[in-house]
Amino acid sequence: MKKLMLSVAAAGMLSSGCFAGGDIVPVPVEEYSWYVGGAGAIMSTYADKLDWFNVTAGQDRTGGIVALVGYEFNPYIAIEGRFNYGAFTGDISKNCQASIFLKPMYPVTEDFTVYGLLGYGYVNIDGNHGYPNWLDKGSFEWGLGLSYDLDEEWTIFADYDWLLHDEQANASFDGKGTNLSHEAITIGALYHF
Repeated sequence: MKKLMLSVAAAGMLSSGCFAGGDIVPVPVEEYSWYVGGAGAIMSTYADKLDWFNVTAGQDRTGGIVALVGYEFNPYIAIEGRFNYGAFTGDISKNCQASIFLKPMYPVTEDFTVYGLLGYGYVNIDGNHGYPNWLDKGSFEWGLGLSYDLDEEWTIFADYDWLLHDEQANASFDGKGTNLSHEAITIGALYHF
């Protein structure tokens, strides 16, 4: 009888929320799933040094259209694939990239998130206007970004991506060296479903 009374008392305490003087509220389980997106990218391919704001020998700027798909496992981690087609060629080069990223995220507020991109990608850089084919290379890639949830379905984002770093090319890039780097600024939107 004593054991029965203790069991009933324990069950009553648990069901009435006696702990810490408040109600026990279940933690809501949010659904995380697939998302797709599109973006525009401004890219720079360079052999010598990077200068986003001035025309520099050994550097070429191009523009691209980015398609991406990803899956959020929880608010802190996702996996994301991207394909970037260099739709706007530069003076001496054109390019495309395909990448797969692990995406660690940190929600600063309910709507604002900072994130990283860590992964592997393939970069193709072709010459334009008579320049040679420079590079077909797979390598480690990484990036940093910010995103803002407009509502439950739409998110806008911006990130800076290091897609290629000091990799050996097939020929000298505009007379400034044979090792190339390739970086991008990407701005776009995601749709969660």
